[in-house]
Amino acid sequence: MKPTKAILWGLLLFSTVTFAQDLTSIKATDSLKVDSVYVGFGSSNQKNNQKEIDREMAYEKQQRKAEKAKEKAENEAKDRERDMKKQERKLEKQEKELKKMANKQEAIADAEQEVSKAKEKVQEAQEDLVKKTEKYEKNLKKGKLSPNDIADFEKDKSKRLEKIEDLKKKIEKAEKKLSKAKN
Repeated sequence: MKPTKAILWGLLLFSTVTFAQDLTSIKATDSLKVDSVYVGFGSSNQKNNQKEIDREMAYEKQQRKAEKAKEKAENEAKDRERDMKKQERKLEKQEKELKKMANKQEAIADAEQEVSKAKEKVQEAQEDLVKKTEKYEKNLKKGKLSPNDIADFEKDKSKRLEKIEDLKKKIEKAEKKLSKAKN
């Protein structure tokens, strides 16, 4: 039996359709347009090919959107992390500043206390010298002091005056320390 023209055309059409279906299973690219190859072989096949291409393009578009969203999320995460580190550095800086201020206040308080103690010691030494001098003069008027007592008093008085001068120098040092702590 000889094949007729109709059978040959049918086989050719069938093989073309299966070839077209194989091509549509391959990912459509801009350089390969499946629907332009099969123009004239039937509108349903062309519609199916166009639908497949549209689906693939929509899928690619969704993938690009997903990639962009992923990149955006990664960038936002990096930005948040960078902001957190920046805030941590800022907080550490504030803590250092607070410690520095606390140490300064503590140094000022210590210096003020040192000044007040030195002033108290000077005042006590001066009061003690005044009492000793009054007692000495009282005993001197009564004539109860020997020449050795007079010499001892003069030595004691000079030692007390030196001590008072030393304490005054301590006050000056403490006041300098206080002014330095305040600055």
